[in-house]
Amino acid sequence: MAEQTSDYNRAAIRELLLAAFTAKDLSRFLQDRPRLRPVLEQIGPRDGLEDMVEALITYCQPQALMEQLLGEVKRYNPRQYARFEPGLRGPMSAIVPAPLYNTAAIRELLLAAFTAKDLSRFLQDRPDLRPILNRIGPTFGLEDMVDEIIGYCERQMLVAELLGAVAEDNPSQYARFEPRLRAEMDLNGEPAREQRSRPGSASEQSIETGRPETPAEAGLPSLQPDPPGADVVVARSDASLLADVGSIEPEEEPPATPDPLNLAREQLQLASDAGARGDLEAASQAYANASSHFSEAGDERGMAESFEALAAVELHMGHAQIARDAFEKSRRGYAKAKDRQAMARVAWAAAMPPWR
Repeated sequence: MAEQTSDYNRAAIRELLLAAFTAKDLSRFLQDRPRLRPVLEQIGPRDGLEDMVEALITYCQPQALMEQLLGEVKRYNPRQYARFEPGLRGPMSAIVPAPLYNTAAIRELLLAAFTAKDLSRFLQDRPDLRPILNRIGPTFGLEDMVDEIIGYCERQMLVAELLGAVAEDNPSQYARFEPRLRAEMDLNGEPAREQRSRPGSASEQSIETGRPETPAEAGLPSLQPDPPGADVVVARSDASLLADVGSIEPEEEPPATPDPLNLAREQLQLASDAGARGDLEAASQAYANASSHFSEAGDERGMAESFEALAAVELHMGHAQIARDAFEKSRRGYAKAKDRQAMARVAWAAAMPPWR
């Protein structure tokens, strides 16, 4: 019996998919599932995650594949699925809100608690976090690793487990950051500050009675004349401040910014080495890193060549959509470099099977 697609809350399914995947993850998710793979043919090279999600839902509904899609998502990301499950056939209000964490504080905690080598061992020793190692390239620095960890844990609803493991591994650093880890955030992504006007406060009473606040109630300095001897107190305070300033050690100068062209060449060498030993995932990551460094340096040709190589690797791994996206980026790079011959070569490659 065909499923009743009208029973599903399309908006809830859309939010589930957006929470459970990145664009790259969703491409691979579709590529690995034959019944859903045709969706890749409907996704353009410039489509982002929201476009991909819309194409997937639109494809599954008339094909009576919504039940299968949700079952696959449940297996892929069970925690996010459990959070959205009440709203998949019900109102959006039934969806369980995600826990609110201060991402900036978590990032600072991880950077303070680990070196890159220690962080790799930390992930290796914990089965729930171990899959993150497959997403970390050989050239990732500590900050890149931390960003990947936070993004993965947010999507997989593992932030609480991550923090618990950090508390166990490095309790002193965890104690430093703990008060900020679950702070409420304002609209600017900053920890929300305590509201000045609280029930029963002078500010609230002034609104109700129409009486203006006194300087003391408003937290402003008093307008009364200074008492005798106040200048002596100020002078002593200034002397104390000067003594404190003299004891402050000068800040270390920040390290020099690496040359992006040198970084790009290093990535190309790493990609070549990875390809020689058959590690295509590492080669793909290195070519992606190289294209980013070339772009930062303004080297359009280098960026285009890196994307072309990335496309070839992804195509060899069977990731047609990712390869097609890389070919399109390569073509645009060659266009900016005004290399018509290279543009034609890449356009020809992009028009070949398996996607045509």
